[in-house]
Amino acid sequence: LSQQSGTTETVDTDDPPPDTEFEDIVVRIAWENDRPVWRVNGQEAENLAQVQQRLQVVSEIKRDASVILHPDDNVPVGDVIDVYDISRIAGFDQIQFAIIP
Repeated sequence: LSQQSGTTETVDTDDPPPDTEFEDIVVRIAWENDRPVWRVNGQEAENLAQVQQRLQVVSEIKRDASVILHPDDNVPVGDVIDVYDISRIAGFDQIQFAIIP
C-alpha cells in the first residue's frame, strides 16, 4: 500500500511561512536614513527583491488577497510605484492604497 498524506513541506528557516488565514497583505513603506524601508505584514524586508519574494509566496497560497500599500508621506512616489509593480508581477489583481484620515 502506498500512502500519500501531502504533508511534505519545504520550510525556509529565515522567513516564517505566511499565515493562510489573512485577508489582506499590508506593505508599509517608510523612509529612513534616505532610503525606503519595507514591512510586509509587519515583517521587515531588507530590499525590494525580498518584498517581491514574500509577495510571490503569498500569491501562490492566496492570489485573491488584496495588497494594501501604506507609504509614509515622505516616501518618493517612485518607491511606491516599485512596490505596486512587483505586486502586479507577483500576480495580485487587487492593489489598494491605505487612506489615512
